Amino acid sequence: MRKLIVLALTISAITGSASAEPRHWYKDPKWWVGEAVIVGATMADANSTCRGLQRGGTEQNVILGPHPGCGHVYALEASALASYTALHALEWRLVIGDEPDPKLGWRMFGYASVPVVVLAIHGSAAIRNYSDAGRTPPNTATGTAIRIGHQEEVRTEFSSRVGEGLVR
Repeated sequence: MRKLIVLALTISAITGSASAEPRHWYKDPKWWVGEAVIVGATMADANSTCRGLQRGGTEQNVILGPHPGCGHVYALEASALASYTALHALEWRLVIGDEPDPKLGWRMFGYASVPVVVLAIHGSAAIRNYSDAGRTPPNTATGTAIRIGHQEEVRTEFSSRVGEGLVR
């Protein structure tokens, strides 16, 4: 039975590669690896931003404003994801296409340039957001976190010194 399955897969691979049909990006497994990187980095950024906002952080993106809802964050990241996917498919079509360039450098560029740029932008933002979320205490009556750029200042109010105000 196994020999029959191996024979059938071999015949289908040989006849499938000899067809004159044009290649498509959605049939290329290497393209999907890049797409997985794009989706993972973008959604990690959205999730880390939403978690930071729920803990009292402030959004630095001027499009979203300082205190957007999680729905707005995910909607913006989904539209960015759609744009990145379109760029990734267009890049595959222009660089790889029906007749891949025989030079390895151009093929690697065709598969990896958009995912690498997205990973650099959104992946680093997600890492920064997750690390900030671990240091920033939630907004409560006893403590607040004020986020200034990439640094934060934590002020704690002591109940025994109510009249003295905030102590740094």
